Amino acid sequence: MLSLPERLTHVETPPTLRSLFAEMDALPAGTSVVIDGHQLGRFDSSALGLLLSCRRHAQTHGRGFSTQALPQRLVRLASLYGLSGCI
Repeated sequence: MLSLPERLTHVETPPTLRSLFAEMDALPAGTSVVIDGHQLGRFDSSALGLLLSCRRHAQTHGRGFSTQALPQRLVRLASLYGLSGCI
């Protein structure tokens, strides 16, 4: 399971994305990617972009993708953008 940081804004997104991609690439073949958001407290809409990029990266490499414990505000934001089924 991979974890999101406590803060994820446009400033933190690029290095966090690089780190998550590296962690995904290090998983054994066929392992599904699960991203946990229980620590995430401060974020902006770039968090959605990060999750979509992680989903795409996982799918490109033949992995399943899911999230857990995302903050309700992020879930609502995804819904506003029509992305609730994607994260």
